[in-house]
Amino acid sequence: MSKSEGKLVLMVGTDFGSKGGMSAVINVYLRSGLLDKWKILYVQTHRDGSKRLKLITAIGAWWRVLIKAASGKLAGAHIHVAAGASFWRKSLIVLPVFFLRAPVIFHIHDGEFSSFYWSRCGVVARYLVRQILERSYVIALSKSWVDELKVIAPKAVVVCIPNPVELTPVVDRDSRKTDSITVLFLGRLSKEKGVFDLLEAFAAIRNTSIKWKLILAGNGDLERARKLANDLGLSAKVEFMGWVGPKKKAELLSIADVLVLPSYFEGLPMAVLEGMASGLPVVSSRVGGIPDVIEDSVNGLLFSPGDITALSHCFEKLGADFPFAKKLGRAARLRAENDFSVPVVIERLEKLYICVGFKRV
Repeated sequence: MSKSEGKLVLMVGTDFGSKGGMSAVINVYLRSGLLDKWKILYVQTHRDGSKRLKLITAIGAWWRVLIKAASGKLAGAHIHVAAGASFWRKSLIVLPVFFLRAPVIFHIHDGEFSSFYWSRCGVVARYLVRQILERSYVIALSKSWVDELKVIAPKAVVVCIPNPVELTPVVDRDSRKTDSITVLFLGRLSKEKGVFDLLEAFAAIRNTSIKWKLILAGNGDLERARKLANDLGLSAKVEFMGWVGPKKKAELLSIADVLVLPSYFEGLPMAVLEGMASGLPVVSSRVGGIPDVIEDSVNGLLFSPGDITALSHCFEKLGADFPFAKKLGRAARLRAENDFSVPVVIERLEKLYICVGFKRV
């Protein structure tokens, strides 16, 4: 019997009900049956809520990991991390796993990780980040991320495994009116997500012959976004949904004609993958791993972050050529099926599990 036979694999991440892309990815893994197939114990280190609740959750997670490590029943760990406090908190929590010399996988979800390392870490912090990554296996969400992480930690084993997306039947949009277009934004209403740029770009096309509608689904700076929409004369064209759960999100994807994400920083956003899986043309900024997924004028349209004029031109291009927009949507769906569907991504992750020595049930 191998050393890892009969032992648990520890998976560390945020609460299943938390808002955001990391939680969405982890929930896809849960529904796929991955945790059962590999005897994975899931430990949540973070919950949405008060500082007290977050502290209690983190301390509780550390004790659970410590007890399991002391029992000798851990085969290794798969850690879902973002930048900043998330990285340090989870590195501390899995310290007992490092002491056991068991394999650790760091799964980096945050598009600002490089910025965190180069701009927010001092000499000592950079050294610690580098040492932690070089003693682990590292999952990057895109090929461009692999290159960035290899600069940060040259000796680290970095593999590219994208986020998975669940495929649902594509809605027939051919019978819809061609004089109206619904644009959907899924994400936090913030400057970093480009939502204020989006409103400015939308104002530039409000007087065209197309009846444009913008749906903003997400929490964040709702008051500022509402005020800007009102100041720009967009109140009748913009609908604010707040944060939406999976059922409502699926409904919004089915009624949308375009998915937009004008972010300044991203990893491999679930919103883009969900738009692709729904057969929508994606309009997105050229950041993070997005150019590895969206090819300009093939399965979506790309522009430089902050370029409001270019963003409005993307909308105009889709509004002027409906067959072209539908062609982009079909290509996006095909790419999602071939490269980002749950079975495809799970197979790649399981190959890594086998490589590091984890055992299936």
